[in-house]
Amino acid sequence: MRRFETVETEIKQHNTYFRYAISLYIGEILLKICRLYSGNEERDLLGECLIYARDYIRAHIHQSINLQDLASTSGYSTDYFRHQFQKRFGLAPREFILQERIKGIKFMLATTDKPIKEIAERFSFEDSSHLVRVFKKETGMSPSEYRKRAKEKKETNEIDADYEDN
Repeated sequence: MRRFETVETEIKQHNTYFRYAISLYIGEILLKICRLYSGNEERDLLGECLIYARDYIRAHIHQSINLQDLASTSGYSTDYFRHQFQKRFGLAPREFILQERIKGIKFMLATTDKPIKEIAERFSFEDSSHLVRVFKKETGMSPSEYRKRAKEKKETNEIDADYEDN
């Protein structure tokens, strides 16, 4: 704001070389505007990269996902990418990947009778015992317990829905 006032003063007073001074002040103002715009553009680009990474994770949750590859496709270092991802989504990328896998596993347990071994393979776990350990740590129950509870809940909801129809 001060620069605009300086430009106005130069115009009113017609000091020596005032046109040159005005040109310099306007150049400085434009430079600051460009830098501001450039900074916002970069932040938007980073945001787009992070959203792309999140969507990529969700779309490829059944595959092995490498953090270094995600970071390199965004054009940022792994550490910077990890920090910005956590800042944006509230979870580090590895935690986010695990959370998304757990969501998918819960869905499969609740809606299919597929064996744990098959679900483990589908979600890129080393084996079924690895899936069981991770699932229990994250949810507080084994996949079998979760499946049993989900089916009981489904049956209860179906009974409730039948009751509501009458």
